[in-house]
Amino acid sequence: MPDKTSNYARILEVQNGAPLVKGVADQILGIRRDDPLSRIVVLVPSYFSAFFLRRAVTDEICNVRDGGFFNVEFMRIEELADRLFDATPSKPINPPMTRLVAFELIYNAMSALQTPGPLTEHANNESTLSAIQRTLQALERLDIGADRALSRLANGALTGLYAQLIEIQGSYAASSMGFLTRENKAAIAAETVTNNPEIVATALVPHIVMLQAPIPPDAYSRLRDCIQELSTTITFRITPDADSEEGLLGHAPSTRFYSTMGSADEPRALIRNIVADARSGVKFGEMAVLYASSDYASRIKDALEVADIESCGPSPNTLADTPTGKFVHLFLNMVAGEMRRDTFTSWTSSAPVVDPANGERVPSVPWEVASRNAKVSRFGGDDRWKRSLDRYGKSLRRRATRAEEAADEENAIDPDSMRALADAASQLEDFVQRLNRKTQPTDPRSWSEWTDWLADILETYGATVGNEEGVVGSGTERINDLLAEIRDLGEIGKLDVEFTRFSRTVQRALRTSLGGDSGWGTAILVAPLDASVGNSFRSVHILGMAEGGIPAPARSDPLLSDDLRRTLDPDGNRLPTRKEQLELDRQTFQLALQSAEKRNLYWNKALLGASNESYPSPWFVDEVIKSRNLDTVAVKSLMDPQSDYVDTVATLADLHESNLNPSTGYEFRMQTVSRRSLGNTSLDEFLADPINRALARGKDVSRSRKSGKFGVHDGNLTTAQNTFRFERRMSASSLQSYAECPYRYFLATELNVDERIDPEDLLVLSPLDKGLLVHAILERFLRDFGVDATELGLENLRKIAYEEFDRFQTDDFIGYPAIFELEKVQLLRQLERWHQANLEVLIEYDGEMKTEVPFGFGDSIGLTSVDESTSFQFRGMIDLIALSRDGKRALVADFKTGRSSYYSDIDKDVTAAGTKLQLPIYARVAGEILDGRAEISAAYWFVFQNGSTRLRPKIPVTLEETELRFGDVLPI
Repeated sequence: MPDKTSNYARILEVQNGAPLVKGVADQILGIRRDDPLSRIVVLVPSYFSAFFLRRAVTDEICNVRDGGFFNVEFMRIEELADRLFDATPSKPINPPMTRLVAFELIYNAMSALQTPGPLTEHANNESTLSAIQRTLQALERLDIGADRALSRLANGALTGLYAQLIEIQGSYAASSMGFLTRENKAAIAAETVTNNPEIVATALVPHIVMLQAPIPPDAYSRLRDCIQELSTTITFRITPDADSEEGLLGHAPSTRFYSTMGSADEPRALIRNIVADARSGVKFGEMAVLYASSDYASRIKDALEVADIESCGPSPNTLADTPTGKFVHLFLNMVAGEMRRDTFTSWTSSAPVVDPANGERVPSVPWEVASRNAKVSRFGGDDRWKRSLDRYGKSLRRRATRAEEAADEENAIDPDSMRALADAASQLEDFVQRLNRKTQPTDPRSWSEWTDWLADILETYGATVGNEEGVVGSGTERINDLLAEIRDLGEIGKLDVEFTRFSRTVQRALRTSLGGDSGWGTAILVAPLDASVGNSFRSVHILGMAEGGIPAPARSDPLLSDDLRRTLDPDGNRLPTRKEQLELDRQTFQLALQSAEKRNLYWNKALLGASNESYPSPWFVDEVIKSRNLDTVAVKSLMDPQSDYVDTVATLADLHESNLNPSTGYEFRMQTVSRRSLGNTSLDEFLADPINRALARGKDVSRSRKSGKFGVHDGNLTTAQNTFRFERRMSASSLQSYAECPYRYFLATELNVDERIDPEDLLVLSPLDKGLLVHAILERFLRDFGVDATELGLENLRKIAYEEFDRFQTDDFIGYPAIFELEKVQLLRQLERWHQANLEVLIEYDGEMKTEVPFGFGDSIGLTSVDESTSFQFRGMIDLIALSRDGKRALVADFKTGRSSYYSDIDKDVTAAGTKLQLPIYARVAGEILDGRAEISAAYWFVFQNGSTRLRPKIPVTLEETELRFGDVLPI
């Protein structure tokens, strides 16, 4: 059995990387010579070491030395502690102490704090609570324990910071007795190794090879010391100060230095070097990209993904980045923000939210447009948001029924789009009403009630997302585990808590990292610097070597200064100072370099937020001096783009340089085009190369659009073979809008984007609103009183006008009320002039007046075939069909409130070269409605103009004329 002994003879110093691999292989083979079958455990500092070092040692033993590798297990100290704890008799059976539980205990202790001092004002400050938790954990590592350490710091004082910490520590210790902390488990394991070393042989193995890395003291420091003292333990102390690598490797390692001028150039340079390494025979699984700041993780992984290079390592994402986590995070933000529209939109647009009314994902974009145009600022509190959506939806539907008459007016859009937006407003209103019944939390509630509430929200409104745990994953299972853990907090603290505290607890837990990625062994490792300790690669890349990046500025502990740390721990074994932490960081950096023979250091001169060029890190400069065998080097010489020591990476603008390797397919194509432009190759010959097919297609598009031929790139799809019959329902104004400008139609109809002015910000009525109001007045007058040019008719017109003014002011947006009063006076005068001068248009049509004649809604009137495979079902409202007394003649009129000059071209061509199509459609529909019983004429009636321009065409066109021209332009 192993004995506890002073085991200094079995402590070996070794450098990281290949020397470490050779040393571990030597010891394993040495053990195998004396004990061929016994199990061997290699204690490694990280998950990364457990995988990559095992692979390297296996290759060294089996392939290089032709030995056998079996019954060897690589494990971390945490796993060893668990096994020793499980093998310990009479061990405590308590639930584990989680981060959530520990934080809750600290919170409870702070809430009950009675001792006066500076912490009283920060009882609810999360950063303060976290600092207290870290300080107590650090003090617990001391041999004297946290309580005695704090008593020494308080020095008998009954008030103040350390007196408060004594009370908090006492309360925390008493509350945590029922839980098994990481420190408890490690201490029990260390005691087992010290007092019962035979358990190590029974529960584990007779042979242990331990890798000792320069890491800060933690909960397992004492256990490592105990394991190291066993007679069967061989310890490799990984240090950059061991024998030189050149002597161990037989050659000097290769170190290259790069400087970049932008954040985008750094990952591009990285990818070029990775490709160069791969071409030289280095496998992706033998490369590592290391960083000191977590900000680099996403940038590196994104750049590698764009370049189609797989990566592995710790995920830069947190639980809040998963679809379900994002749902919870944004939902709680929305509730905390009292249902502000911006937080509601963030939730519905960025998270997988479904409408329980139909089980489909919510239409977040139409909802945002509707709520913004309706001037909704928040969906909580009173019901003003509901009234705004009601009013907005009613206005849209009313406008949609009359939009045909304003197709030529400013801001007119397709009526179908208006109706769709009105439907979106109604759907949004229903959704929010149901949601509000669930999102009015009554404070306080128990932890279980809060978790049940949030679980119900998830079940009701959360979409089912496919699980992709290899990337980010839906996070649903982990969120459910999180809620179960939060539910248990009710057993250790207050029975009831407020929403704010519940939300903060969940949000803090959502910041938990997702862990590692897939692709181990075949993908490039992207990880922090310390992941390289206890590892061996063939190529390593270290990014972020600007001043202030590596090393990062050391942070001071606000509760435990360096002087106090040295007072409590004179030897520095348990409480490192900032200076000692900086030295640990330096050793970690050196070990990262030693992990591979090929090293690449990157220094970005243009750090985000820096006004001037950033200087290189002092460690970057030190490595330049060391690798070039210099006594010193001027930083200015490194800043020079033509430096002899640092390669300045060319920017994207310099892709024409022949010696620049592209980092992506896009850069490759750009470089190819640039080189072609500098060479003698003809363009056609260049584009004939299959590799440039994408560029050739782009050239074809450009050439087609510049030609006079109406081709496929201009919208001519007649060459397409239609295998089905296409039928679309649309209004006459929609077709006319498309004919006038297809792009504007696409924006307005398909994307719901239009140049819209917020109605409440208008000083005067918009052209569309004015047209709707006038249409309503004229249609009522003609329907009820016909061609009545008498004084009584004028009075009736005024009465109708005032009634419509009042209704419009109640139901619709009118701008500023005072301005609308002036608008009413002006409109009334225009209507009076219309009554005096324009009624003569109908002098020959003294029969029935059909106003607001609908078609295409539930019937087939207006169905028009273009060819065998395409037809349109038109729908809309005809303003006026005026019949003669004998019913043999009919005038189809479409009211217009704008200027007639816009329609002057229809005097010669009723379709205006295919851009004015409402009148031909209305004439055709009127013929269907009247079933051919009347001779039909049609014209646009400009109601506020006098003389010969009140009608366009000046002489109403016949149905036969419209049919002839409409048949020519519709197929186009």
